[in-house]
Parts: sequence; structure tokens; C-alpha cells
Amino acid sequence: MMRLPALLALLSLADAQEQPAGPPVLSSTALPVQVMPHCLYGLDPHAAAVEAWPNGPEPRGYRVEPGSPLHLLRWLGLLEGDVITAVNGEPLGTAERHYAARQATHAATTCRWSVLRGDQPGVVEATLSPGEPQALVLERDEAGMPSRLSRAALLQRLSDPYAFGPYASMLAMAADDGVYFVDKGLVALASELGFQPLDHHVELGGITTASGRTTMEALTHLLTDPSVTWRFRRAGELQTLELVIEGDPVPLPGG
Repeated sequence: MMRLPALLALLSLADAQEQPAGPPVLSSTALPVQVMPHCLYGLDPHAAAVEAWPNGPEPRGYRVEPGSPLHLLRWLGLLEGDVITAVNGEPLGTAERHYAARQATHAATTCRWSVLRGDQPGVVEATLSPGEPQALVLERDEAGMPSRLSRAALLQRLSDPYAFGPYASMLAMAADDGVYFVDKGLVALASELGFQPLDHHVELGGITTASGRTTMEALTHLLTDPSVTWRFRRAGELQTLELVIEGDPVPLPGG
């Protein structure tokens, strides 16, 4: 006759085997809090890179929008078209749910987003850890302009979801010979690099910066290329920066 402990062990094993497996982990990332200070950073329903899903009176999540190549969500492993339905078990989709989820997860150091990729559920994870802000400019030339940059610092600087949405007018204003930055995030970055307010940015990474949208596209080269050429006009004179970017490239889905 089977003893009770052995019987219970067999029943527990059978029960465990009948439990369906959870959604697969699609991506797992470690980020310093300077890049992502909380689990809903970049998931504000008013941010440019997400929209309520589905359209209608009762949305059940956020859909990652195309056209946001620098958005933080992209290097978390989320893809265009992914639908984020919950964070750490807190449902999303409406302003009320967003606020409740923000309150519930504001101090969390581990974020787990429930995701629909096509019709398949999955999980995207990130661990948030303290870290010191990185120095952006590692070396300057004789004129005081940067010649070598830290890619890790660029990742920190370019993580603002409001600075890199698809709304071109928020990024830069068109000028006769290029664009000049007006968005607060880009102004801060340009100032740190040594640019002046009326510098007209003409070309970056081989892309002519004729609008805010092309400027946003061009800035991805700072995250992916080992070196870039940045051309700009100052007081009408065309100048060229040759920048070396130190650090591993940031993988951008679809890139």
C-alpha cells in the first residue's frame, strides 16, 4: 500500500504537469534608473510612441507605434505593433488604469510587461538598477568640439520619450540650410555637445537633416555606428565634426 506522503507527492507532480506554461519571455534587459526611472516611463498614453488599443471607448492596452526609432521602448525589445496590456499584473489602457498602475509600480525595481505580439501573448522584462550618470564627451578637439563620445551616455540622453516622438515640429524647426533644435531634450543634448542655439544642422550620418523627422532618423546613427560625420553651419560657415562613438552599438529592431 502506498504511503500518504508518496501519494501526495505524485498528486502534486500530476497537478504541476497539468498547469499550462506561462507566456514566453520575449526580452530581458538591465537598465540604470537614469535611463528608465520607473516601469511606466515612456508609456504615458499622451507620449508619441504609443496609442490606446483598440480604438474605442474601452481600450485594453497600448500599441507601440511605428516611426519612433529612438524611443526607449525599442531597445527594451518591444517591436512596432506590440500591444502592452499590463505591467507587473496591473492592467493598462485607460487613464484611470494607467494612474493606478503607476501608483502600484512607482518603486518597483523589476518590470514585467504583458505583451501581445500578433495574437501571441508574451512577457518583456527589465531590471532597473542604480547607476551613476555617464560622461557624454570623452574627448574634444582644439576648438572645444567633441571628437569622441560615450554610447552609454548617449543611451541615457536619448531615452526621453517626449523628445523623440514622431511629431516633427517638436524636434526641430526647418531653416533655409538645415534645422535647428527647439525640443528641450535636443537643446540640452546639443548644448552638452558644444553646439550653439543658432547652429543649423545640415547632415548627420549621411542623412540630410531637412526636418524634425529626418533629424530623428539621423540621430539613430549615434546609437548604432562606430563613427559618424556631423555637418552644421555656424554664422553661415559649413563645419564638420568627425565623431568616434565608444561602446557597443544599441540594437534597434528592424535595423
